[in-house]
Amino acid sequence: RRSPTRRVASNAADAPGLRPALQWQREYWDTFMREEEQERKAVRYIENNPVKTNLCRTATDWPFSSARFRDEFGRLVLPGRGVAGE
Repeated sequence: RRSPTRRVASNAADAPGLRPALQWQREYWDTFMREEEQERKAVRYIENNPVKTNLCRTATDWPFSSARFRDEFGRLVLPGRGVAGE
């Protein structure tokens, strides 16, 4: 079984006009989320980026953040759809 990164790279290599050397940045690496806690930490990290760069005071203040749609348990609750993944 190939990783998603290898599949994308393989498919991109077949694309006309795309140079293989330009597919990925040299410093790039992907991460497979193996546990829910690892995923939660990554989501919190991403949601807090606007706060760290002083674009807003809290993650929920950022208009493009999924943090605005989290309940008190951290679950994503989409308007009109309920809890995501349930």
